[in-house]
Amino acid sequence: MQARIKSLAQLMRDKKKSGETFVLMLGAGASISSGVKPTPVIMQEVVDKYGKDLQAPTIEERFDALWRRSPPNDRRLFLESYFDCQPSKGYDGLAQLIKLGYFERILTFNFDNLLEKSLQAAGFTQFKSMIRGETKDEAFAKLIENPEPTVKIIKLHGSLYAADDFLFSKEEMLNYPSEVHRIVHSLTSEDIIICGYAFNDVCVVRSFNDSRTSGSIYCVNPAGAPDNIKGFLLARRSQDRLISGESGGFDDFFVTLHESLTSVSQAHKPRQPRNNPFKFLDYYHETDKNWFAGREELLKAILDKIESNDFRAFHICGPPCVGKTSFIHAGVRANLDPNRFFTLSLRCETDVEGQLRRHLAALMGQPLDGREWKEIFDDLYKLTGKHTILFLDQCEKAFQSPSTNGAGHQRFMDLMSKLFQAAHTHTTLVFVVLDHTAYLKGILNLKVDPIKFGELVEIVPLSPEKLRQIIEDAATRGGIQFDSRILEDLCERYKRSLAGDTPRGNFSLSHVQAVCYYLAKSLTTDWDEYQQLLNPNGLLAFLNSLINESNFMNMINDLPSADKRMVIRAIMKIICAPGNNSIGRILEFIKNHFPELLSAEQFPEPIPAGDTDS
Repeated sequence: MQARIKSLAQLMRDKKKSGETFVLMLGAGASISSGVKPTPVIMQEVVDKYGKDLQAPTIEERFDALWRRSPPNDRRLFLESYFDCQPSKGYDGLAQLIKLGYFERILTFNFDNLLEKSLQAAGFTQFKSMIRGETKDEAFAKLIENPEPTVKIIKLHGSLYAADDFLFSKEEMLNYPSEVHRIVHSLTSEDIIICGYAFNDVCVVRSFNDSRTSGSIYCVNPAGAPDNIKGFLLARRSQDRLISGESGGFDDFFVTLHESLTSVSQAHKPRQPRNNPFKFLDYYHETDKNWFAGREELLKAILDKIESNDFRAFHICGPPCVGKTSFIHAGVRANLDPNRFFTLSLRCETDVEGQLRRHLAALMGQPLDGREWKEIFDDLYKLTGKHTILFLDQCEKAFQSPSTNGAGHQRFMDLMSKLFQAAHTHTTLVFVVLDHTAYLKGILNLKVDPIKFGELVEIVPLSPEKLRQIIEDAATRGGIQFDSRILEDLCERYKRSLAGDTPRGNFSLSHVQAVCYYLAKSLTTDWDEYQQLLNPNGLLAFLNSLINESNFMNMINDLPSADKRMVIRAIMKIICAPGNNSIGRILEFIKNHFPELLSAEQFPEPIPAGDTDS
């Protein structure tokens, strides 16, 4: 939640530069820490003390009657003890943010003067409290629309000190008058922070703007999003903008927001990231466990089933570049207890059985040719003393290769059947594969015990909202502050790709990771520089050719050693880097050390001898 507040602060800072500010909506939760009792409690206690003769059926009606018959001096007497409170530290932080120009319109349903006290204590006087009930609704609306003063505190339900009418009757809470409805509908169409408000007033729900083209909603509430606001969060793409728990308390939220806005604004230079949390043409490894995020519920479900040993196998399926390999390494493998589980992962080749036998033979120090798989698994358990989890990644390669002449599929299914029959209580098989019809049809036709057959697990693409949250959290932990427009654009490109609306090629998680890698590496957080980075003829063209149009990523991952994979990726990082001037040095190195690569036999059109800077 701290990361989300910091991201909000960055968005507020960027919008302020362009002359935009958030609307703020405050409810009763904002005043509780200052000692103000909830309004229903105040009403009940006042009526019990001063309105015992009133016979109306509800406390609201009895309070209304008492309020109407009492002169102003008596009203102040009724409430003096309740509102002789000092603003909490949250109000102090909010007052400073108003003074700095981050809020200009505050909609409040509270009747106290805590915000006014805080602004006066901060030495800020350029504000006006506009109290509904003191003037006619038409005049009230005109006051709000008047450009002066800039900062307006809009008390929609009146003020216990100043209003002639206590605006809390059933009729009042059902529908706002047309002029007030129009004002509320207009103000709530903008980017808005809603803090400490339960969203239980029907008139507010009916007036709140639900247009999909309206601004973002940040809901700040310790208990989470109230039921009546959830539909608005969904309509306005704001489900992931909830700030709850301790961070959702009024004081904690505004103290943190104030610190985020003031501390960062004083340090204009971005900090060097402690780590680059993003990957360039790579997946997340076991050592990246603390940086991997986004599939917590699915991960917990699989880990629980492995722990309970209810299944002998799992079939993890999903489309390309959805994060399956990262999930099994930085997710499942990284979170298994190494004292109880022995994990082994292979990226499948055409002959998976031969590959697996060779790998296990080297591990176990004995030849395995011709031996039954049950014996092999028994010996492996005796050797390790642990439950073995065998991951077979990219299974589709075993039956998609042209070299198998169509026999690869049946050969793989035969191996799978053998492994199913051999697997015992100390062995779990995990098959990772694309959503491939031949694979799914094949395993469904296998005549295997359902327990040994296992469970089909689908890895679906992350939602754009979830992706944004992951990027924000990772960037913040890495010491990076992205321009909010960068996040919006990345997620919009990703969203269009999910919908199939990408004429220049897919924009997958691999694209997002690669772009964020360069942003983090160069600390480029500026919108204009980001647009240059994503020039369709620059980095995007490179990424599309590497990710969408070839098996280059698979070729890298299939290299036999980590150091060789690292060298290839390092070269590609240099070649793909926007505005790169290092390609000439790479070509010079090739010409000096590998002249045979430039011979006519190797390439029909060798690189000209003097051309090293193109």
